[in-house]
Amino acid sequence: MNTLERSLIEKAGNDNGWEFVRESTEQRITLASLRHECEVAITPIEKVEGEYRLVFSRHIDKIEVIRGMPEGIVLPGNTYRIWSVSLLGDFLHRVAELFTALPSRPLDEYEKAVAAEISGSTDILGTESERLVRVRIGQDVYRKALFAYWKEQCAVTGITIPQMLRASHAKPWAECESDSERLNVYNGFLLAAHLDALFDTGLISFNDTGSIMISSMLPSAELKLLSIDQTTTLRWIDSRHIPFLSWHREKVFIK
Repeated sequence: MNTLERSLIEKAGNDNGWEFVRESTEQRITLASLRHECEVAITPIEKVEGEYRLVFSRHIDKIEVIRGMPEGIVLPGNTYRIWSVSLLGDFLHRVAELFTALPSRPLDEYEKAVAAEISGSTDILGTESERLVRVRIGQDVYRKALFAYWKEQCAVTGITIPQMLRASHAKPWAECESDSERLNVYNGFLLAAHLDALFDTGLISFNDTGSIMISSMLPSAELKLLSIDQTTTLRWIDSRHIPFLSWHREKVFIK
């Protein structure tokens, strides 16, 4: 890699969640970040100009990382093929998002934040104040994780206005059996405010393929005003959403 190539790659990393350059030579660039504690080694693919091989120091969920990416990006092992600096930026951005969103990163962040806040106030341990601190921190961490996982877009409409988006649990916070379950990004969706209200109260749910289920309590005239019909669907769904959706359909959805 020449000097220009290395500069472009390093900038793509810095702009997309990989702010540290650990190594930069003609043979390899290694990028890292404190946000997700992972490194990526970028090397040119032999005899193919302008293409690079990426190897990550941590395991990546391939199903999630290639969603929305062009075909041909996956190589054997924990290795990926990139053929432009633009694609490199998009790919690094998505990997950084997933490393901060997927279990158990939100749980780690939550536990550290709770410990930091209550460490100097041992008198609140076991009190209602501690519970409120945990809920506040947990909801903030969960919202950030869902924003990262859903690419800062509503899971149904694609709306990107942050003020309109809500971190919606399928299995509510109070019903979860552990913090791990509460903070699992697959236990809910980033939804536009009107969809969040309907989902939270059981007036809508989703089946195992992501298609909407509409309660008979919702009049058809109201559905038109809400721009909801039987074709409304999640932008994608992972198999790990299904147990939580099953719980929501059984316990929350008004059939």
